Amino acid sequence: MALGLPIQNGECGKTVLQGHTADISHIADFSMYDWCWTLSPSNSNQERKQLGRWLGPSFDVGGELCYAILTAKAQVIIRSSVSPLTREVIDAEDIKDMKRGFSMELNERLKNKQNDFEQSETVETMDYSKYSIPIEDSIPTFTEYEDEEEDAPVLSDINEEEDQVEFDKYISSTIRLMEDNVDQIGVIKGRKRGADGKFI
Repeated sequence: MALGLPIQNGECGKTVLQGHTADISHIADFSMYDWCWTLSPSNSNQERKQLGRWLGPSFDVGGELCYAILTAKAQVIIRSSVSPLTREVIDAEDIKDMKRGFSMELNERLKNKQNDFEQSETVETMDYSKYSIPIEDSIPTFTEYEDEEEDAPVLSDINEEEDQVEFDKYISSTIRLMEDNVDQIGVIKGRKRGADGKFI
C-alpha cells in the first residue's frame, strides 16, 4: 500500500524496494476461490474449457499471469489460459447444476484426502468433460453496426483568411514554456505564412 510517506513518492513499498512497478493485475479479474474457466493442455485441439476454482497466482511455476486452479478432483493445476465466468453464465441453470456437482465431488474428495494438495503428473490425463463446455459457446456475438442515414453536413463558406480560429484549433491556446529556468506563459495569436503568402 502507498501509505503517504514522503520517501515513497506515492508508490507502494514493494515498488520502492524492488525498483519496478508492483504488479496487481492478477487480482483485477479474480477474487480468492472464484469460479473460473481454464483450458487444459491435455486437449490439444482446445475444444473445451473446464470449470475450476481460482486459488491465486503461481509465482514459482510458469510465466506472468499463471494461476493455480483447484479441480473437482481436489488437485491443484497450473494454467495460464484462465478466464472468469461472465454474469450471464453464472446465472444459467446448467452452469449452476455444474457448480453444485463440482462442489459436492470436491467436498467428498477433500474428506478422503489425507495429505496436502499436490501437483501430480497424472492431472493432464484426467477426464474433465464432466465439468466443461465447448469453447465456441462462450465466444460473444455482436450485431453488425450500420450507419444511420443522415443528411450530409453543410460545409461552411468561411475561408481560412476570414477566420483562422475555424481552421486552426491551436489559435488562442495558452502555452507554457521554460526559458532560462523561468516559466513563460503565452497565447498563440495566429499562424505564420510561407514565402508564397499562404498559411503554414
